[in-house]
Amino acid sequence: MSAQILPLPLAAPQPQQPVEPKQQTPRGPTYTTVQGNKYEAGRDIAEVAKLVRGDIKAAIAAGTLPAGIKCGVRIERYSMGRSLHLSVSACPIMVVNPVYVRWQRDNPHACMFEAPPDARDRFSPEGQHVIDTLEGIVDAYNRRVTSDQPDDYSNVSFYTNIAFALDLREEQSKTILALQSEVSLRNAWKPAGANSATQV
Repeated sequence: MSAQILPLPLAAPQPQQPVEPKQQTPRGPTYTTVQGNKYEAGRDIAEVAKLVRGDIKAAIAAGTLPAGIKCGVRIERYSMGRSLHLSVSACPIMVVNPVYVRWQRDNPHACMFEAPPDARDRFSPEGQHVIDTLEGIVDAYNRRVTSDQPDDYSNVSFYTNIAFALDLREEQSKTILALQSEVSLRNAWKPAGANSATQV
């Protein structure tokens, strides 16, 4: 007996649905550009240093920096870059934190994680304000392109180094250590617009 072949019913062709393309995960780093409000492309670093000196004088006159502060602004040029160094060589206020200085003397081999909270700041609140103000003055002339990957490319108009001079910090530390531990030191100067003095 011969085999019987039965025809199968054919289904009507279904219309093809459009396929949404898969979202591609962005590859590579993300770059962020931060540009100061006084930045000008192509400006020479020597001109930037001159403008920074002028802004420091204006900040002293406005009371945002203490009268009597002395800042040295120095520039450096080298292959593929340039730097602006700003060093505070004299300041009429206590810029170091007395609690930090005394704790370091009494605990020369301890880790900073063991220090009480008020001894972890190297600078007094007023000293930190001075550094922050100077950084703001300099950053106004800079342009930075940074990546979210720390080992990736970054670019700046110029590099900066802003610090209190070692001689100033050592001199103030010696003054603190020469006083009795019970003596509290207080900065009478406050930035313009700030209220009561903070005990340090």
